[in-house]
Amino acid sequence: MRFDSARADQITSIVLFVLGAAMLAGGFSMDRLEIRQIHPASIPGLVPMILGGAMMLCAGLLLASVSSAEGTKGSGESVSWRDLGVAAGLSVGYAVVLVGWAPFFL
Repeated sequence: MRFDSARADQITSIVLFVLGAAMLAGGFSMDRLEIRQIHPASIPGLVPMILGGAMMLCAGLLLASVSSAEGTKGSGESVSWRDLGVAAGLSVGYAVVLVGWAPFFL
């Protein structure tokens, strides 16, 4: 079975954009700490808002790159199950073996 890489990238970009928008909205709606005389820039939702905006930007760039690549290539590329297995194996190997054992700079 083969996957249509361009279609998968389009769906992924839409899902990541929605997730980023939810993070941005959730961070914006968090309680502020002005009542306790804390600086306004130290709001608890600042990091989720920044990460959500960055995720939305990256999702938009992914969708734009897929759209421009489809116009030049035609039908797009297909990816095999082997590629998916290699990516999943490397990710699990990193999480299980390196995190906690290897020094941070590696």
